[in-house]
Amino acid sequence: MKLLANGIEISDTDALCLENDLLDKDEWVRAALWGKINNCKKRLINHWHQRLLADPAVKSLPGDTDALVKLITSRADYQNRRQRDAAEVEEIEEIEEIDA
Repeated sequence: MKLLANGIEISDTDALCLENDLLDKDEWVRAALWGKINNCKKRLINHWHQRLLADPAVKSLPGDTDALVKLITSRADYQNRRQRDAAEVEEIEEIEEIDA
């Protein structure tokens, strides 16, 4: 998957500000992205680890992180951020209808 295929445009002034602190803007963006990916991966695995262990249908867990992420995200009860947010809005709307 390619992210930001068209790149990100910043002003010359913004570039000068970044160059005041950064040796390499592109490397900083890459490092920030990898850091975010690693944090999201840790949260995903931490959130699901106990749920998977408690699920009698799960006989074993992969030792490989990529395989574990694929196992988690292929489950019927998995929801990504967009799906969780939509479900939360739907739940709030249902509560508001009941209260009305």
